[in-house]
Amino acid sequence: MSVESWNAFFQLGSLVLVLATFALGAGALWTGNRINEKQTARLVTLETELAQAKERAAKAEIELLDLKKRAQPRRLSTDQETLFLKLAAAITPKKGVVEVVWQSFDPESQSFGGQLHELLKKAGFSAKIAPYLQPGDIPVIVGVMLRIRDPKNPPSILQPLAKALRDAGVEFGREIQWNAAVDPDTVEIIIGPRQ
Repeated sequence: MSVESWNAFFQLGSLVLVLATFALGAGALWTGNRINEKQTARLVTLETELAQAKERAAKAEIELLDLKKRAQPRRLSTDQETLFLKLAAAITPKKGVVEVVWQSFDPESQSFGGQLHELLKKAGFSAKIAPYLQPGDIPVIVGVMLRIRDPKNPPSILQPLAKALRDAGVEFGREIQWNAAVDPDTVEIIIGPRQ
């Protein structure tokens, strides 16, 4: 073979290789773009799933905190006690009796009732603990309820006492109920199981 033949061979080979390089480069770009599109779509899906998982985790955390709060025994904080004593000081005269009644089958109610009883005594009310309620004495009361004898002639301390308790943070299940067995000048604070 002559040098010219070799030159033609190499030029033709170079052209084929340039074309092959171009074809292979174009193929690499095309397949790379397709892979990027799939990865981008997958990344968007994963980011969406991550956002949803974070949202579920935040809701679960809020529910857990709420559950923990409800599982803790009811207690008035020192600030709440101070606020109640301040509000109760404005209630004059403190005529009548305030009876604290709790359901005997619920230790948490007994503890909260005991705290309220002591607080009422500190506030200057004639406070006493009434006989414990047994299951069946009255329907199960949920939360805190006030009970009086006659809604048409309530004890004078009823409304100011209810407001002071509510403002201090006592949560009522059902605020006021009446019962002919309650003494006329008495307000019963019935402590039932937590809501």
